[in-house]
Amino acid sequence: MPPADAAIPGLYEFQSTSMFRNAPATKLWIILLIFSTLISTITDLLIGNDYSYIYTLDDVFHGKILPLIVAPFIADGIPDLTISCILLYFYRLVERRFGTKKFINCMVITYVLMIAFRIAVIFLLYDTDPSNIGFPIGPLPLMFALFFYFAAEIAILPVTMILEFIPASDHHFILLLLVQYINTYTLCHFVLPAAVSTILYRNNALYIQRISILPEFVCANLRDSDTLLGDFAAEFEKFLETKRTKFLPVAATLERQRIEEEDEYERQLFRRNAAQNVVGATAAVFGFPPTAPVVGPPPEGLITRLLDMGFGDRETVIRALRDAENNVEVAANLLIQRNAFT
Repeated sequence: MPPADAAIPGLYEFQSTSMFRNAPATKLWIILLIFSTLISTITDLLIGNDYSYIYTLDDVFHGKILPLIVAPFIADGIPDLTISCILLYFYRLVERRFGTKKFINCMVITYVLMIAFRIAVIFLLYDTDPSNIGFPIGPLPLMFALFFYFAAEIAILPVTMILEFIPASDHHFILLLLVQYINTYTLCHFVLPAAVSTILYRNNALYIQRISILPEFVCANLRDSDTLLGDFAAEFEKFLETKRTKFLPVAATLERQRIEEEDEYERQLFRRNAAQNVVGATAAVFGFPPTAPVVGPPPEGLITRLLDMGFGDRETVIRALRDAENNVEVAANLLIQRNAFT
């Protein structure tokens, strides 16, 4: 979040989060998915190969693991590509909630757990030759796993009304897309492994969350914009992002921050006292004891909005919203001011 123009003092610039800002791994996934699928489709048309199954379990046992690695980045046709890209656009919120490093670790570990669970189920329930067990291409298995993470991490907020009385959220839209793939095969080989793998990872079974896929020196280079890798990562994060920004008023100096914070608390205290006086006067007229106004808990939508702005501590966000009486802009100012002193 770069500072605002010096010609506009006391303002702070917030970047738009409508695209893939703060979700570079999801953006890279979509780009690789599009290009790989187009190449696979063109090759299929020119050569006539059938890529419904790119490898078998017997190939994996013989060390051919490259198809296993590239499978989540090749969709099985244009319809699957379209739905996968739409789902990944929604799932970018999971990466923002986890952070890019944890998101990559989560996806890789979940994918490995799903494959291991599927192989175990096949050997336990079926007497099948490994050479006949095919692994379908496409990111569909991970799409089911990501839905479980999305449902667990992202609050259900109605974004529209169906027939003017049925609330619908992003979760319902994602579920409608995934239901189209539900059958006996996907239920046993995709949905069940995805659910089990998600539960194992979220509960940190065998301390699997301690496993780091990306080495720390790679992460340090990616964060450092002075290195070649870090400069490329910074430019890639800006790629395809919108230029829309929002300016919120904040203090320019620490002294001014203290003054504005004190003024804001005084304004809140004045509003509370004024409301109490009005309620007390009205109650006195009707013979009721005066009661102080009660401010309800912050709505989940306001909490999610501030978390998407980059304020990662949920408890701090809730406390700021309570202090600001559920005013998002005032709460954002309070959070920025408090972060300046920590």
